[in-house]
Amino acid sequence: MKGKRWLAGAVAAAMLLSVAPVYAFADQLDEPAAADESALECTKAADCPAQEHEPDCPAAQVPQPEPNAALTEENAEPDAPTPETETTPEPEEPGDAEQPDEETPEEEPEESKAVCSINGKEYGTLDEAIEAAAEIDDATDATIVITADCKTDGINLKKNLTIRAAEGLEKKPVILFENQGIAMWDKTLTFEGCDIQMKGIGATPYVEWNWMAICASPGAALNLNNSTMTMDGTGTTNSPHAIYFCSNNQLKLENSTLEIKNYANDALEWDGGDGGYNINLTNSTFISDHNRSGFTGTFWVKATDSDIQVINSTGNGANGSHFDFTNCEVNFSDNGSHGLSAGALIIDHSTVTTNNKYRYGHCGRR
Repeated sequence: MKGKRWLAGAVAAAMLLSVAPVYAFADQLDEPAAADESALECTKAADCPAQEHEPDCPAAQVPQPEPNAALTEENAEPDAPTPETETTPEPEEPGDAEQPDEETPEEEPEESKAVCSINGKEYGTLDEAIEAAAEIDDATDATIVITADCKTDGINLKKNLTIRAAEGLEKKPVILFENQGIAMWDKTLTFEGCDIQMKGIGATPYVEWNWMAICASPGAALNLNNSTMTMDGTGTTNSPHAIYFCSNNQLKLENSTLEIKNYANDALEWDGGDGGYNINLTNSTFISDHNRSGFTGTFWVKATDSDIQVINSTGNGANGSHFDFTNCEVNFSDNGSHGLSAGALIIDHSTVTTNNKYRYGHCGRR
């Protein structure tokens, strides 16, 4: 029994000796705050087994060194990443969102737009249609329907041809002659519902007829129906005629207007004829203004319910043709020589004015 007590005392003494150096080492570290000395005294018996220290046993409470302030950043644990706060976008007000640009349809090139048709087949230019019309059987007259304003380099007519405006258009379509006028070869050319314009035109597509805007071989005819034709010689340099008919030709106007102005030569001239009514006007207007002459040659002019003005001619207003006026307003005034120089003159319920600055206002053979 004595041996066991001695052994327990020896063990307790050994434990006390092993604790001392730890406290000595602790003195070399940063000194902790002063502790209550009484709290460090052991209250247990000397034979207390070390492995069974109570939680409050001072022998078990070995002071721990404070963290070394010289700890480097490399040894330090990285800060935990702070999650970014997700921002919820504010709803856009109506109209704030960028709208895609509206696509503007590209306009078709002018040459690709149909301006006329023949029997439903469309053409981009009037000249193309005229060429196509010439290929139709000679026994069949051709009709070109105009659907939009168009241009032509000139018409060399070798087939009876009608050029008319399409139904339902807001205005008469313009047909603009750009380079040459009209050559007619024993054929009839008819315009219906169109606005024909020639300016500075003094030659036809036929090379021999290069001193007039419109020329017709014997038997040819030009008809205007509910149309307007304006011929302006301004800009020509070859002293051309406006309309030159070779023989037995017809010019017919119904509900139409033909205005010829500023030609160095005659507005209308005949090189012979059969004595028939070569010019027929019905509910129409004929104006010759500032040309050499209005009517030149011996032919018949028959006008009904129409307005005829031959004014400001540099020569005669008329030169020997025959006139038959019914319910018309007629004015041959301010011409450079004779006003109304006529062969036969028939006036029926019409007013004829011939105020002239120079020679005779009216003169006639019979």
